[in-house]
Amino acid sequence: MDLSSMILAEHLSDDFWQAFEEQNISLLCEPDKRFVNFFLEITRHLQELNQLFHVFRFNLLNMRDLFTLTFSDSLIRNDQLNFVPNKTEPFLEKKEHMIEINDKIAINALTINFISSGKTLSKSIETLIENDFCEEFSAPKGLDKAWLNKIYDNDFNYRFLVHLRDFAQHGHLPVSVTDNKFGFDLGQILGTPHFSHNSTRKKQFESIANQIIGRSDYPRLTFTYHIAGYNLTITKMYVDFLRKIKSTISASKKEIDSLISRYPDNVILTPDKSSGLFVFMLEEDDWHTISIDGDVLKMHNDFLRKAKKVLHEEQLLFDDVKLSILNSK
Repeated sequence: MDLSSMILAEHLSDDFWQAFEEQNISLLCEPDKRFVNFFLEITRHLQELNQLFHVFRFNLLNMRDLFTLTFSDSLIRNDQLNFVPNKTEPFLEKKEHMIEINDKIAINALTINFISSGKTLSKSIETLIENDFCEEFSAPKGLDKAWLNKIYDNDFNYRFLVHLRDFAQHGHLPVSVTDNKFGFDLGQILGTPHFSHNSTRKKQFESIANQIIGRSDYPRLTFTYHIAGYNLTITKMYVDFLRKIKSTISASKKEIDSLISRYPDNVILTPDKSSGLFVFMLEEDDWHTISIDGDVLKMHNDFLRKAKKVLHEEQLLFDDVKLSILNSK
């Protein structure tokens, strides 16, 4: 949100209106209109995806802040979560005690938010691929639905937790606890009523459960490992997306600069000439502006640099989790 704003005419400065009336603002030709529309949407969507990535990160870091996720899946509560009644509210006046949120409820709430935010990010990338590009403005090579499908097909952690997201949306809690060990109980998940498992997924989960039972163990998948794996997959997906779309962003930056230069009278400078706005109309009386100081390529590169740093850190953490599990066997 807050990726564009509406400015009321009365809020624009007198200097702006004077320049607007004196300059010969040109109407864009139809091809230029189509490109500007594409540029505005791809820029807006790029910023929105960055926001969604940070929502995803917030949910992960919130989980890590409230719990210590151990390799043995024995979660340690770092902070006490309490519901403190607000005594200023009439209907809570008589409630003087605090209601503690137990660990199972807390970790389920955090996990559902974490998984859902990852799926929201991947779905937004899919939406960009399917809706923002077209025959005139085609997607770069490799940025397509097949790429996303391959990630889903080849990554069990991602596929499993996306399934649990659907499971949770139908009113079921995905995380179970036994003897303070948190995990994903395949027996309960497969046996839960009022939820129809995809036949292919059901067969795969049943096969995994039977393999675990064959080792004389309870069919429970580890919590920390699968959370770490899902996190790594979503982070890799976002970084890979930014890499794939870079050529489009670079070409769009060159084209918008060229377009602005072809309509010099549409640029309204500030009184000190330090910055300005490119003014144009897309529909009748539907005026828009683009800051001539904006640099979408610089913004993209900043997103990519920071996301790559996160990926490097999360890869190291995942490798530690994986190594610890292997050493424990």
